[in-house]
Amino acid sequence: MMNFGGEKLWLIDVPEITDEAFHRAMHARPLLEKSVRIDSLREVECDFLVATSDTLSGKEDNFARYSLTPRVFAERFARTDAVIAIVFGREDSGLTLDEVLECDFQVTIPTSGRYPSMNVSHAAAIIFYEIYIASKKERKKTGLRPATRSEKERLTEQFNYLVDHIRYPRHKAEKTKMLFRRMIARAAPSKWEYHTLMGVFKRMREIRNSADLPGEKNKQ
Repeated sequence: MMNFGGEKLWLIDVPEITDEAFHRAMHARPLLEKSVRIDSLREVECDFLVATSDTLSGKEDNFARYSLTPRVFAERFARTDAVIAIVFGREDSGLTLDEVLECDFQVTIPTSGRYPSMNVSHAAAIIFYEIYIASKKERKKTGLRPATRSEKERLTEQFNYLVDHIRYPRHKAEKTKMLFRRMIARAAPSKWEYHTLMGVFKRMREIRNSADLPGEKNKQ
């Protein structure tokens, strides 16, 4: 993190930081000293949570496992001012599926199929390097303010409400909700785009609640 400009370290459900950890950190000791210990991913203050995993999706409809390479991810977000938190799992077992699902993206480092798993320190170095290089390239900033994490969650809640109230096939509902959440995360909407979409969702809810949605009058 210190080599590539990482600014804040969150430690989730970990034991006390030992003297050995401070010794190994050497000149990066200030990152450990200022690290924040929390109990869950929900406490991380950021716009995007990015899971790291050695599992790539083999199917387009497997939304929970949709992965980007570190380079593609870094270049996609180099133009934004969004606060991004990279989530690394346990050295022995990585992240659980539930933890991956809490994140907005999944990043996977391409490796040999004979031994795909990487040590956490190696994976971190590769991902931080790609983000650092992408941020240093000559790029024109968009000037758009990104929607916050809480705003993207509100968009998802509005979409989920509509899915639950328009006679959408129940067996498709959960995957469709997950697809929308992943799509919004990848799109990195601006605040203007967020407010525009929220306006559409609000109007749709008003129509639905007034029983003007096609088919709803007959249903009632």
